[in-house]
Amino acid sequence: CFRVQAGRMPAGERSLCLIKPHAVLNGSEKDIKDALNAAGFQIVAQTQEHIALPRVEEFYADQVGEAHHEEVVEHVNSGESIVLVLEKENAVAALLDIAGPHDPEAAKDSAPESIRAVHGVSMVENAVEVSDSTTSARKQIKLFFPHLLLEMQPSAAEVRAYLETHIVPVLTEGLTSLCKKMPSDPFTWLGNWLMQNSPLGDKELNLNSARQVAEEVVGRLGKGDYFGEIALLLNKPRQVSVKVTSPILKVLYMDRESFSRILGPLHDILKRNLESYNAYGGNDFVPVAEPEGGDITDTDGDKTDKEDEKEPEAPMPVFRRERRKPVFVEPVKMDEAWEARVIDKTPEEKERINAILKDNIMFSHLDSDQNDIVINAMEGFNHKAGESIITQGDAGDYFYLLDSGEAEVYVKIGDADPKKVLEYTPGQSFGELALLHGDPRAATVKVCSDRTHLALF
Repeated sequence: CFRVQAGRMPAGERSLCLIKPHAVLNGSEKDIKDALNAAGFQIVAQTQEHIALPRVEEFYADQVGEAHHEEVVEHVNSGESIVLVLEKENAVAALLDIAGPHDPEAAKDSAPESIRAVHGVSMVENAVEVSDSTTSARKQIKLFFPHLLLEMQPSAAEVRAYLETHIVPVLTEGLTSLCKKMPSDPFTWLGNWLMQNSPLGDKELNLNSARQVAEEVVGRLGKGDYFGEIALLLNKPRQVSVKVTSPILKVLYMDRESFSRILGPLHDILKRNLESYNAYGGNDFVPVAEPEGGDITDTDGDKTDKEDEKEPEAPMPVFRRERRKPVFVEPVKMDEAWEARVIDKTPEEKERINAILKDNIMFSHLDSDQNDIVINAMEGFNHKAGESIITQGDAGDYFYLLDSGEAEVYVKIGDADPKKVLEYTPGQSFGELALLHGDPRAATVKVCSDRTHLALF
């Protein structure tokens, strides 16, 4: 199961606690959670799953070579574990204290009320694994709950240490030199000084030459095409220049506020999609054909003559985003006699799906009646490792919520082998874009751990 508390900022420090398979199997979960609650910890997120071996090895990567390392990895991969993100003031130190020494026998002497003293059996089966520093807490939380990392803020001590180590020494020297020189343009002078004296290397910051970026035509827009949405979705500067090439051009535009209001919840959905596929491209990226005649505009606006050029090397492929069709497919005409389907579920299953929906942008605004309709309509399916949940190019049929287990997203471009571009963990959803746009599936989603369970409708 998966639960995450939505709509709040962290009130304290966060740490991670992994309840090991033997403690889950013998029913110690409730007692351990009760002890954590009594100590003032708040459970921000949790998941119960059979953790795949690659993720277990990554979790324990810092302990390679230590005693019992291989046995611990084997044990955590042997059955279901419960992973908790806990929040409290000084959470890391407090969690280490309540967990107790790694050796349960030593814990019984020095910390008899600790979790490992009460529920631990051996150095391998010692009930829990907890973060031993704020750095490891961030790394481990990212491994299981990457979306929570956006909420985590560095502590004051970490900020101070970072500034004192990386910024203050160099900046102090630079400001001292600035005061001695007193240049007319202090900002450009200081920028150049910092680049020349950077520990990363001697580089010249020339603002004028930085603007002299080579230009080339990467695409053409015609009647009915739209542009400009990426800068609004990502809140970033424009990535390209769009120039008029016809004698007269008529453009319809929408300001930022109207764009955000009209798009509504889809703003977050489209933004997520752009960020997820930006590193690779998905099947919506297509090669840009060379302009007719082979003319490319250089930085001075002149055209280069191919006959005067040497035989060029094979160019790197250039890609651009092919425009999607309208955001919504043709409106569906509802049959007045239509009734929402109802799939029988246990109260526990309903509670688990409800927790996922509350943290999903498309469902978080529903009232209780609407939420019940969605929960009742969802159906659960189990998949085994290696199976494809959806296949690139197929028609969209279902929307998916990942209840447990893990899945990977692969994109195939042309004849190249499929490339992994994304991973899904419990609580995440996918499959909505093909339904919203009426397009074929843009990627293949494969199961990478056994006992992966999906809720879909």
